[in-house]
Amino acid sequence: MRLSSVLVCTSLLIVACSTPPADSSLRDTSFQAFADLHGEGWRADAERGRYGEAATLIERYLAANAGGLDPWQVSVLQFHRAEMLACAGNDQAALALLPAARLASEPKDLPVDWNAMVDAVEAFLRHDRPALVEAQKRINAHGDAKVDVIEQAKVDAMFREFGRPYRRAYLAGNESAHEAVTAEDL
Repeated sequence: MRLSSVLVCTSLLIVACSTPPADSSLRDTSFQAFADLHGEGWRADAERGRYGEAATLIERYLAANAGGLDPWQVSVLQFHRAEMLACAGNDQAALALLPAARLASEPKDLPVDWNAMVDAVEAFLRHDRPALVEAQKRINAHGDAKVDVIEQAKVDAMFREFGRPYRRAYLAGNESAHEAVTAEDL
């Protein structure tokens, strides 16, 4: 009897830990917590290599917060959703989402040429090296040096991993960006 009780408790714990957050909790989660904090929101799944789940969670967050997000927030989430789909090996679905990640007009205080980053990912997924070069030029020409270091590291990884699965470029870019920012802060 004791063994079966342990098994039931363990099964319940596994189900509880794997149950996605309810949409009401997604409505209560701030954009910053969901989109930007490592180990939180969609990044928790991505950091565990669960890219498909991360993409689905982003989709659910967008639906739960429809009408309550600024256009740039929707763009950021669609971009990361496309990245997660590409990391999961679904490049066609990622490419279909990228137009929704572009901003019709970029805010002047945006620290990166956002549409250039979207264009860089699209170029990588389409295996279009000249378009990737053009996106890199636009990113390099933008103003904010600290953000440029991060974005440049990500685009440099796309060149190193060109022709390989996006997941490799994504992971290498994140690692290079982290190293670049850490080195810059020293």
